Amino acid sequence: MSRTTEEINKVTGTVIGLSVRLISCAVVLLLLAEGISRGYHFGYEVFSSSAVDETPGRDRTVTITGNESELDICKSLEEDGLITDGLAAFFQMKFYDYEIYPGTYELNTSMTAKEILQTLNQKPEEDAETAQENAGLETAEDDVLGSEGEPAAAESAAESGEISVEVIEAEEEEDQAMDEESEIKPESGTEAEIRTEIEAEPEVEIQID
Repeated sequence: MSRTTEEINKVTGTVIGLSVRLISCAVVLLLLAEGISRGYHFGYEVFSSSAVDETPGRDRTVTITGNESELDICKSLEEDGLITDGLAAFFQMKFYDYEIYPGTYELNTSMTAKEILQTLNQKPEEDAETAQENAGLETAEDDVLGSEGEPAAAESAAESGEISVEVIEAEEEEDQAMDEESEIKPESGTEAEIRTEIEAEPEVEIQID
């Protein structure tokens, strides 16, 4: 192999090595740029999300049964075209400590992800009205029970009073009966014997000449 061929091979190897390094650097830069872009977009959606459409937007009716996970709900909102990034909405919900209550909600595509999460964080009006009605019914039942309980207490007190009066009367009758028995007490054995001896003594006739 001539010297010229060796130099050509050396130059070719150097060029290929530099190309590979340049390509690797370019790929790394592209990945970094993509990561920075996605990270910025993700952070923007988490802390300052934008609406899908401008006002007036499109209305969407969303029903949440309560059996779905929070991440599934966020992905469903993204599929329905209400938010742009379901994962960012999920992290936003965790960051702001929002909760999602079951129910039916009227949402709009002009609402931001934060506004939608704030809406889902509030119980539907129907559920609130139902809760108020149930509270009113419970209060009414307590009032009725309270009003019925007072006469019952009075009746129980009256019954206890009548029972005590009856007991006192029974004791008085028992004392009276004992007094009567003591008055009609039979004679003792000694008195009966004396009376019998007196009755059995013969009469003595006294004759005077």
